[in-house]
Amino acid sequence: MGTLKKLIFKLYSYYLLKKSPLKYARRIGVNVGDKTRLIGINSGTFGSEPFLIHIGSNVTITKRVQFLTHDGSVDVFRHRDKNIEYFGDINIGNNVFVGFGSIILPNTKIEDDVIVGAGSLVRGVLKKGGVYAGVPVKRICNIEEFHQKNIQQFTYIRNKSKKQKEQILIEKFKK
Repeated sequence: MGTLKKLIFKLYSYYLLKKSPLKYARRIGVNVGDKTRLIGINSGTFGSEPFLIHIGSNVTITKRVQFLTHDGSVDVFRHRDKNIEYFGDINIGNNVFVGFGSIILPNTKIEDDVIVGAGSLVRGVLKKGGVYAGVPVKRICNIEEFHQKNIQQFTYIRNKSKKQKEQILIEKFKK
């Protein structure tokens, strides 16, 4: 690829990153389903092997989530094998929420209907219908228990104006 083509590709990718994160992710090789939201992603979000990442439909990936499809710790073995590498894919099912600042490590599978809490370090298999959080990630409860436990905190203001939301929340949290 010529220098001008590389520059155009970079500029267009940057434009997509800001205007349409979903199109950007697909353009760099991430397999992404429908109705998926990628909030506040940056150019490093999907690591150096985005083609190893599969994200289902109706998934929300929040800000500062990182996907790591390789593990550089094998550098300590390079004196024995200069060509050693460690890669793993990442598969996220449908109807999944990944919280702020989580890190998804190689060889991770997140099944359908899962909530991953903010700041979690995720590796392995997260079973369907669970709520997980922590470093390392642990199962906290199932999504129905989470719903029941938090039902008093839920508000139903998604389609309200910014001003209406503010008024409702101020009233709700008045001390």
